[in-house]
Amino acid sequence: MAKRKKREIFNLFVIVVVALLVVLVISLVYEGNKSISFLLGSPTPPMLQTLKIDYFTSSEHCPECEIQDKIIDRIGEKFWGYVSIVKHDVAKEDVDVPQIPLLVISGKSGRIGVVGPKDEETLVRIICEEYPGDLGEVCG
Repeated sequence: MAKRKKREIFNLFVIVVVALLVVLVISLVYEGNKSISFLLGSPTPPMLQTLKIDYFTSSEHCPECEIQDKIIDRIGEKFWGYVSIVKHDVAKEDVDVPQIPLLVISGKSGRIGVVGPKDEETLVRIICEEYPGDLGEVCG
């Protein structure tokens, strides 16, 4: 009887742990990295991932796209947690864009712009101008 009771308590414990993990995963999916920051006790940036860059590229022959891919990857690393970058491969998706590579940048003030290939310094300037003082050392 005691063994059965222990087994029931253990099963209940497992169910609770699994439920908490499901809630955590769902919150990470819907809230970005806010939950991780909260759990680790670090402050959450006030505008976490409110700047979005829709990046239209092509996996087919596109030398400019290869260069822009590397720049976008570095921007993603530099502004991790602040900028959401969504890559769209026009060779695989049914997307009609006037040119590739193409960046559609949206921020807290709405759409900032639709621009062609940009160097890293220009993209950093655009991001830092949209959030003056909010990004601290990243833009300092």
